[in-house]
Amino acid sequence: MLSISLYALCIFNKWFKGTRRLNWWLATPIASPSILIEAQSRKQELTIYLLPRALETVWNMLKVRGLVKSIKYFEVFLFCTALGTLMYFVHNKPQEVKSSNKSSLEKFYGIN
Repeated sequence: MLSISLYALCIFNKWFKGTRRLNWWLATPIASPSILIEAQSRKQELTIYLLPRALETVWNMLKVRGLVKSIKYFEVFLFCTALGTLMYFVHNKPQEVKSSNKSSLEKFYGIN
């Protein structure tokens, strides 16, 4: 998926002589359908990975336009909330956590 979008960007950069916002708008529809051929479990992983980045992008756009104010240490709060949620699932519902994530967390934090 990433290689398709980067290749499309490369082609559009050559065609339009440089990097422009238009290149991103043209490359996105080319790369997006590749998600349809991914396995279901991989789609969930991609969603979990991309959702925070999409939300961060929306937040930054709202901040630039002056529609929201910056909140001091908000990222620390979000990190603590996410890690706490993950640790809850590791200890109370381990079958819900991917085995590689669970083993990494258990090595880092130990088994309680």
